[in-house]
Amino acid sequence: MLKEIRVIKPFLSKRIKNNGYINANYIQMNNKGKMAELSQIFRDSKYETFRILYMKRNTIIGDEIVNSKIPYLIRVFKHDIRGIRQDERGINLLKEHMKKLKANGYYIVRYNRNKAIRILNNDIRLTRVFHSKINGFRGHFILGEKEYVFIGIENGNIKLIKNQKIKQLSKINQKRIEEKGLKKFQIKRHRDIVGIINNIDNSKLYSIMIITDKNYIPKMVFDISNKYLNKGKEELKKHLKVIHKDVNIFLVTNECKVFKEIKKLKAQRILQDIILYKNINGKLVIYEINKGVK
Repeated sequence: MLKEIRVIKPFLSKRIKNNGYINANYIQMNNKGKMAELSQIFRDSKYETFRILYMKRNTIIGDEIVNSKIPYLIRVFKHDIRGIRQDERGINLLKEHMKKLKANGYYIVRYNRNKAIRILNNDIRLTRVFHSKINGFRGHFILGEKEYVFIGIENGNIKLIKNQKIKQLSKINQKRIEEKGLKKFQIKRHRDIVGIINNIDNSKLYSIMIITDKNYIPKMVFDISNKYLNKGKEELKKHLKVIHKDVNIFLVTNECKVFKEIKKLKAQRILQDIILYKNINGKLVIYEINKGVK
């Protein structure tokens, strides 16, 4: 039976309220409370999410959440106290992910969850930053409630495609992603990417994987399907073993079944820890404690 351990004191939610955004790559995840809070914020529909999909030819080989923010605030990398962007570390981290995954391309996706999409000058600037700084740029999607915008670059010029309707994933593809994850999913057209992100952001059937360095600074954060976790433990085990060297891997979930099933990977020292949390009347509560991060 699960045992209630403690109620989490807000930390990251205060930061996002004060600054308008949080970037996981600059926060030390050295306790369960921060991890649970980060996961809830990244899965919270009132915030925008900014994601990257890593590609090899036309196949997705990795994905991650870069940050979460209030609507229409276009910040990806950290700003210092003067408001100057601290791009270098964030860009180098993304280049490292590209190299590790052997990706030859990537898409960036902002999901603002509003009925009407506003394209800001910063959206255009951000598109140019990624295109110029990180090789393999394939496009920038901005998703609203029912429509999306695509921003690309052709021969140095901005290519803008507006008012495109979001089409739901087919039930076959939705089932495939939920049971096998995004890896190896082939993209045939823009609407495939839009459908995938729309499905993930609006589904409650996902947990969060956090990969940190030895100092508990996140290197990568991504959504992972609960169905995949329940059914694909052996495949997940193989995947995690590849990236296990010199990193800590944490799973944060609000699903009891996932928590119980994946504990075996912690026993095998493939995962550093598994954190189970629940939102009880607006308060985050952690259940059962494991050895690892206190």
